[in-house]
Amino acid sequence: MMDREIIELDSGWTKCRGYIDKLIKFLEKESPSAFTSEEYMSFYTIVYNMCTQKNPYDFSEELYKRYRESFTGYISEKVAPVLLEKNGEAMLHELTTRWENHKLMVRLLSRIFKYLDRYYVSRYNLDYLNDVGLMCFRDIVYEEMKPTMKNAVLSLVLKERDGEQVDRQLVKTVLEIFVEIGLGNMHSYQDDFEKYLLEETSNYYKNKASEWIEEDSCPAYMIKAERCLELEKDRVKQVQQLDKAAGANNDANLASEKISSGYL
Repeated sequence: MMDREIIELDSGWTKCRGYIDKLIKFLEKESPSAFTSEEYMSFYTIVYNMCTQKNPYDFSEELYKRYRESFTGYISEKVAPVLLEKNGEAMLHELTTRWENHKLMVRLLSRIFKYLDRYYVSRYNLDYLNDVGLMCFRDIVYEEMKPTMKNAVLSLVLKERDGEQVDRQLVKTVLEIFVEIGLGNMHSYQDDFEKYLLEETSNYYKNKASEWIEEDSCPAYMIKAERCLELEKDRVKQVQQLDKAAGANNDANLASEKISSGYL
């Protein structure tokens, strides 16, 4: 049985980089497709072979490093600049598109490089490939943009409370980013969005209660309060199905507390 031909690091990575560039062109809408099935298998085989060659030709460590760099390079050069030049609702639309594209890129590349997860990552107790990809977006995009994201969503929430029609699906999708970026916990959502939402809710209904006390009789006040609470519960139910144990009631309960305090 003939020995398998050794793949050198530079030549092997040049082929891998070519496939990654094809994927990026697809994500950037510069190409109608990413890989053919044959290209996918060729890419996978190159990575597998480069990870299973005998030392000094086992390039698992270098491939793990370059896997991460493929994300950081693309995000820094293509994704972040586009997002940072947009504001408001336009920024949120671009963000949700870029996040979905990023998850697709992570899904595809983590499958192709999955031999690293099975042996190299486990052996050295490193972050799994899927988490590495998501953390790259978190560190470069999310950490920079989370105040802008939060303010844009709160602006839409305020518009809806004041009777304007807003894109609820967009709001829901952005809130899901706050959750997904937490990699299995709710800390990012709670610390970077929810606490500000609750503060804004408190202030909004405190001000509304003061206005209604000045303008309305007690029965009229109660009618407005009931209507507001029902709308608030409906809004929260549709856009905050994220933390079922707490999310849907915290906001509405806070609204109830502030409104009822006007006559109690």
